[in-house]
Amino acid sequence: MTRRIVVPLNETARSERALPVAVAFARRLKVPLALVSVVTWPNVEHPGHPGYHETMMRDYPDVEAESVVVKTRNDIASAIRSVCGPDDIVCIGTDHTSAVAELFLHSIFFDIVRGFHGPVIAVGPHAVLPEAASRVLVCLDGHEHAEQGLDLVPLVVAPAGLEPFLVQVISGKDTAALRGSDSTESGYLHRLAHSVPSMNIEGWDVLHGKPVDSISDYADDPSVAAIAFTTDALDPVGRLISPSLANGLVAKATRPLILLGSTSPMTVTRHEIPAAQNT
Repeated sequence: MTRRIVVPLNETARSERALPVAVAFARRLKVPLALVSVVTWPNVEHPGHPGYHETMMRDYPDVEAESVVVKTRNDIASAIRSVCGPDDIVCIGTDHTSAVAELFLHSIFFDIVRGFHGPVIAVGPHAVLPEAASRVLVCLDGHEHAEQGLDLVPLVVAPAGLEPFLVQVISGKDTAALRGSDSTESGYLHRLAHSVPSMNIEGWDVLHGKPVDSISDYADDPSVAAIAFTTDALDPVGRLISPSLANGLVAKATRPLILLGSTSPMTVTRHEIPAAQNT
């Protein structure tokens, strides 16, 4: 059960765009917020702008929130993680950060995802959560690692009263490998949805084209609240070799991302997929 939603704030528009999304999830999950600001060396004597968090919450009197100021000589991501409990969710505003830029300047967003133990909600520059939205796109690619994203359903999606909807992006060269003995390319998602009935999968769809474009376009539907998936959160060198879906969707998607990092030390339920039946 989620204990709090932790929102890093540093008096920038980028960080503050996360707050409305965090509030929406806090209301759905019926949990408080923890607004966290970090003061780093050599400014550790700075008071942390008293009243800033209180001002940010003026428009949300129905949501409980606590104010946390961390003074540290360590990196900001570590400071934010240090105040998180085992059942917390981090909701952070972020922008697209190229791998080359991260080689020279740290990405707080990627640093948090790489070392955090649980879900991270990323709010990009175009992301909003429509008030009437009820569906979360859970992105899969036919591999076991991606299926760990299904653990976000009992952790975040279902408790928030949202419905999981499975999507897979495939290209022509991937079709044969992923279809196996299926008579249709949607057979994988069909079997997966029926193998975990307790998750109440709403439905599924197969998309085609470039993953970032296909998923972001599909998520523009007003019924979609968020996009959920696992991410390797590779280091900058790794991202130079393998493009980041998370980074691409941060830049383009009009919905927040619910992410689970590959290093999250969580109990992952393996979902057995029964063999296709000949009919």
